[in-house]
Amino acid sequence: MNKKIKWFELDIGKEETEAVTKAVSEKWISGTGPHIKEFEQKFAEKVNAKYGIAVCNGTCGLIAILLAYKYLLKKKMPIIAVPTWTYFATVTTADLVGKIKFVDCDKKTFNMLPKLPKNTDIVMPVDVGGMPIDYDKFLSYGLPLIMDSAEALGSSYKGEPIGSIAPVHLFSLHAAKLLTTGEGGMITTSDPQLYETIRQICNQGYVSPVKTEYIHQIKGFNFRMTTMQAAIGLVQLNKLERNVLRRREIMQIYRDILGEDGWYVDYQFEPSDRKSSFWLATILVNPKIRDDLVQHLIKNDIEVKVWRPAHLQPPFIDKKQHFKNAEQLYYQNINLPVHNLLSDEDVKFVAEKIREFF
Repeated sequence: MNKKIKWFELDIGKEETEAVTKAVSEKWISGTGPHIKEFEQKFAEKVNAKYGIAVCNGTCGLIAILLAYKYLLKKKMPIIAVPTWTYFATVTTADLVGKIKFVDCDKKTFNMLPKLPKNTDIVMPVDVGGMPIDYDKFLSYGLPLIMDSAEALGSSYKGEPIGSIAPVHLFSLHAAKLLTTGEGGMITTSDPQLYETIRQICNQGYVSPVKTEYIHQIKGFNFRMTTMQAAIGLVQLNKLERNVLRRREIMQIYRDILGEDGWYVDYQFEPSDRKSSFWLATILVNPKIRDDLVQHLIKNDIEVKVWRPAHLQPPFIDKKQHFKNAEQLYYQNINLPVHNLLSDEDVKFVAEKIREFF
């Protein structure tokens, strides 16, 4: 009987446990404390940004950024361009703050096409699966650019780390990401006004520290990360380069066995000016056999995932909306296991089972 090969496994151990124990023993457990400040500073330095804001999760981080722009732009209902080929949080957070306009994706990179709807106020693309967007093109529009880089920590564009290229980036630090704090997220920016506004929103709308009376300058919420999470993050930050290297090694093993584009499968395209962290290991197959291949892998105890575009998710289904590229990807995509605890033999087993199917 084969062992089950999971889509992801948590790579966390003794160092992280000791860091949390130390933080608790020092009575630093809430959303304030030296561990959080240190984590924010070191994370920002890692991506060449001036500021970092640790948040309780990536979704709340996106909400905070969107609310900050809404406040700074003084728009009651900003029109926000979002990709349909993305994780659900990108769309729901934008829908909460403004009026969303879906945009189709590039069928090679899977990223949002640089074709903006009329009257767009804010653009919120995604570095899908860790693959950087064409930053130069999106920045050329001169519109507020919010980067959902939830999956792209450790990726780079033209040699620059993702995290300081756009005015503001959001990273997820969920358990399945390349760097985790369990739940959690990090916002990075080098814009002092944006930084102060987002930090206030994440901190109930008041300027800290509070001396005697709480004065809430703007409408804010509690989106703070706990110190225990930050303690884990500081340990994990030292493992980032190793984690990215391992993901890229795994992706190369899949390619070595399955062949290059068009042999057994196709892959997400990585342009020469970009480096992906490959948070997702996506293959594309003929739509006629995709579901059968998924079942074949599951029967062999291999866990896989299939992405569905946001405009085909129940809350956003509109029969009048069709996005050709995203819909084509939907019927072709399979996301294979890719995480640090996979051995080379595990990866080869997955690839050989795919070859066996063909």
